[in-house]
Amino acid sequence: MGDPTDSFTNPVFARSFPDPFVLKFGGVFYGYCTGFSADGELAFPVIRSADLVHWEEAGAAMEPIETAPPFYWAPEIVYADGNFYLYYSCGNEVNMELRVAVSKRPDGGFADAGVRLTDQQFAIDAHVFIDGDGQKYLFYATDFLSHSHIGTGTVVDRMLDWFQLEGNPQPVTRAKYDWQVYDPCRAEKGNVRWHTVEGPSVLKRKGTYFQMFSGGNWKNESYGVGYATSRSPLNSEEWKQSIDGTTILPILRTTDQVLGPGHNSIVLGPNNRELFCVYHSWVNHERVMSLDRLDVVDDRMILLGPTVSGQPLPFKPRSAQKTGRPGARVIDSVSSDFFLETTFRLVSQGDRILIALHRADKTPIADLEFVDGACYLQFSTEGGSSVLQRPTSALDEYQCLGIELNGRRLELRLNGLLWFETDVQTADDKLRVAIECSSGVEMLNLDLTEGFVDLFEGDLSLEASGWRGLLDGTAFTRGNGEMMIRGNSGIAVAAKGPCFSEFESAFNLSALSDSSFGFALLTSKDEIEILMEIANGGNETLSIGETRKEVLTPPEGARSAYNQYRFVKQGSEISVDVEGFHLARYKVSSRPNRIGIVTNGSVLVEMARMIRIDG
Repeated sequence: MGDPTDSFTNPVFARSFPDPFVLKFGGVFYGYCTGFSADGELAFPVIRSADLVHWEEAGAAMEPIETAPPFYWAPEIVYADGNFYLYYSCGNEVNMELRVAVSKRPDGGFADAGVRLTDQQFAIDAHVFIDGDGQKYLFYATDFLSHSHIGTGTVVDRMLDWFQLEGNPQPVTRAKYDWQVYDPCRAEKGNVRWHTVEGPSVLKRKGTYFQMFSGGNWKNESYGVGYATSRSPLNSEEWKQSIDGTTILPILRTTDQVLGPGHNSIVLGPNNRELFCVYHSWVNHERVMSLDRLDVVDDRMILLGPTVSGQPLPFKPRSAQKTGRPGARVIDSVSSDFFLETTFRLVSQGDRILIALHRADKTPIADLEFVDGACYLQFSTEGGSSVLQRPTSALDEYQCLGIELNGRRLELRLNGLLWFETDVQTADDKLRVAIECSSGVEMLNLDLTEGFVDLFEGDLSLEASGWRGLLDGTAFTRGNGEMMIRGNSGIAVAAKGPCFSEFESAFNLSALSDSSFGFALLTSKDEIEILMEIANGGNETLSIGETRKEVLTPPEGARSAYNQYRFVKQGSEISVDVEGFHLARYKVSSRPNRIGIVTNGSVLVEMARMIRIDG
């Protein structure tokens, strides 16, 4: 489907690049790996990409430290207030410690800060996680020699600042299952049955923390990536492991064509909506870098890989068009649901940046202005308009601003943390985003992605967030992070958002007992182009007039409490999948569409997504 130039095939970086970590900054991706530059002078080779697929070498990150340890492993980078912090392990394999280096740029110039972060004999694979309240945590791997399953496991410690840990590491994931065995009789460890759990990478979603990790020995068929969950970073008990290696296999694992995929990192794609898992695998005695799409379904992680065939390129955002005025840019005909990201800094006193969100007739919805250490937000409400002032700091250093409009809910995020949210008045299907900057403003990127992701949190009503029933009797309720759709008197059809000519859409959905359900490909006039029924054993089938109908049968293993149904429309084709299992592909019109949910009973929706992908 589609143009082959719109696809990629793993590995995306076919030269040695072990333990890959990818940082997204200013709309550019920077990759870092274990080891040294080709000349052996600098540690941690660096590569750079605009799209996560096409990479170029960009030197190396750090000068070795004075004690000259032979090994430098698993670098990870985080940006804050003008500095890039590089966390890494070094040593002689037997003795390994965690350290931190600092630079003013992401692609090199890092200098070790002279701080040893850990006091264990063996500590590797540092991963910094910043929670929604701004608290920082360091996850890493270390040895447990008196545990029931002896070997390496992961821990977490609270960070007091960028250079100091609290010093009270708590176990997160220690070995528990046979698939995590590294060596049944490891000589250098005293001939013990040795297990390995390492390479932590953490994601938070709807109050649940997911830690991905690699387990076992890459030479074994059982090797792969699992995950564990918790409702808090620091627990009195270990996190709950979801992979036992027998009934539930690692979500990324060795196959006939891919050897030893592991040590992954998680990164948002170019459009800030897709999640990707970046990992290495073994090819010709080297570890090379690959990536595949990652998602979460309720309390499960799903990873659409490891792939060896062509996959759609990471979807791109829209970029702003320059106007005739210096420092002015505009994005016209923006849908009423979108996410915008820009990375900027004010170089001189008096510099300013204004981001204005207007209706199509230029009536203001919200104006956001950064100037002289403060931010001013003016927005329209049901009662008129409101003005807020928020102090900010370090505007002379790069700030990453995220603006999301979902129905009437406006959220502002600064450097990844929720900064402000409010409800605004919107009335048009199409909006206008205008940006004005003074001459001293440096803006690295301005990327806008149309569409929405609903997790059904917060207090905004479903109607205010844009959901509508398209047939009489369609009813909605929400609670516990879910939306229920039900038909009070027959078939219910519910939909949200604009229509796009090309889109990616996904729904985490669970049908209640004896309810049939499916999806409708809708036109801009809410006509049903195709009714796609999911065969799930409901007592009745779906039928809406003379509508073209297709019945799709998922595999038996895909009938969990929640499953993700995913649709990708490109050109005049639409593909339908359930968690990586391909269900169907249809020829359709090239006119704009959206996806609606159809049921003759009741269904629960844990996540709904509709994203424009044609840039």
